[in-house]
Amino acid sequence: MDTYITAFLDYLTQVKKASVNTIASYGRDLSCFSLYAQTMGISSLTDVTKTIVMSYLYSLEKAQRSAATISRNTASLRSFYQFMLAKGWIKENPVLGLESPKVEKHLPLILSTEEMEHLVEQAKAEDAKGVRDKAMLQLLCSTGMRVTELVSLREKDVSLASGYVVCGDENKQRILPLQGETVSLLRLYLEKYRPLLQRSRPCDALFLNYIGQPMSRQGFWKILKSYAKKAGITKEITPQMLRHSFAYHRMENGCDVETLREMMGHSDISSTLLYAKMSIKK
Repeated sequence: MDTYITAFLDYLTQVKKASVNTIASYGRDLSCFSLYAQTMGISSLTDVTKTIVMSYLYSLEKAQRSAATISRNTASLRSFYQFMLAKGWIKENPVLGLESPKVEKHLPLILSTEEMEHLVEQAKAEDAKGVRDKAMLQLLCSTGMRVTELVSLREKDVSLASGYVVCGDENKQRILPLQGETVSLLRLYLEKYRPLLQRSRPCDALFLNYIGQPMSRQGFWKILKSYAKKAGITKEITPQMLRHSFAYHRMENGCDVETLREMMGHSDISSTLLYAKMSIKK
């Protein structure tokens, strides 16, 4: 069974140029479905019927999985079997005609401009840790990049002379502008403090932890939580909240939807329109 899934994931990688996270999500959904199909006596994913698909989705519902999870699984299966049909490996798409459950989109929580500024102010540019933390927080708040993109940055991805940073994965990259204060913090970090953290160990990651290794998502999460506590922010803060806040405030300040979509790296413009909806509601 895995042969068909591997072929589909290769297609997403090489032809569709999907992001690493998207491919991983499809892989998880399809692997879970493959295991379920085996328990139902299906030896090949080409033999799956609409009944099997409906039974699987019902099993997710019985397991009290969220509407969003069931909807995502339906979409994964639909795309997978569309691919199988196009390849001529099946004659009928077993997902055709099945509707995804309606998912109520909740407007994301955001920080005010004042809260974002106060958060960044908690990191003091007085030593290697303080400058690094401040630069990371400032970069997230001023570019709206994902935390995965932040911790994946390399030294060569930043051009201080031209004032931009390249983020994303190899299949899908975008260029984000850097403002004056962010450039100054990054310059101070790169020229004075990053070498102290690196300790002569070869590593091309931009942001390093205290042992000279690349900063992890979990490591940054802890950093963010500690500064949020110092800033007296009682909201359940996450890196994604900073991304939402950036997008919302850009929209409030007159940024057009298409420009914001490009900055956020959204493949679907409906994701960007959420911030317009937030602005209208306010």
